[in-house]
Amino acid sequence: MIFCMYRGPYSESEPVYEEMAEWIKEKGLEPVGICYEYYYNDLQFPESELLTKVVMPIK
Repeated sequence: MIFCMYRGPYSESEPVYEEMAEWIKEKGLEPVGICYEYYYNDLQFPESELLTKVVMPIK
């Protein structure tokens, strides 16, 4: 698995997924299964401070 910690609005997280997918491709690996997101805070925080861990399984 690979993971990334992303801070910012959920609606702007797509570049994180693209960068992770590119890294997987560059390393000659393959994504498997589904991605997981773990939320470390909630919408009581400003959108700019939302913290999400994105996990992608690979083989």
